[in-house]
Amino acid sequence: MDVRQLDGIAALCAGGLVAAESALLLLGMNVPTVSAWSTPRNVALGVSDVVLGSVLIYAALSGRAAAGDWMYWASAGALALTHAFREVEFLAAGSEPFARSPALFVFNNVRLALLGLSAGLTLCG
Repeated sequence: MDVRQLDGIAALCAGGLVAAESALLLLGMNVPTVSAWSTPRNVALGVSDVVLGSVLIYAALSGRAAAGDWMYWASAGALALTHAFREVEFLAAGSEPFARSPALFVFNNVRLALLGLSAGLTLCG
């Protein structure tokens, strides 16, 4: 297995985790009733995760991730920035943070690590 294949797998895993987890969070915070966590900002972050994670999945499956295509870098960069914002928000104890529990904070770090791994493999490939 070469670096390009590993990069595609890392990008696919990162995009899949981001999109699936955010879709489940959006569903969970709005069904059967809307929760207090469902602020416009948190919904926007969740929707952006679903869209950007889906773009990352497409980039991985089409080979654009391994090629370092602009689509890959735009989606990975935007995801890294929004996830870094959540880290700061959680650590600063914001009023209604997206990562409102230690479990979400840890999972956020796992996704950031996968994004970093994929970006590093893209640069090496």
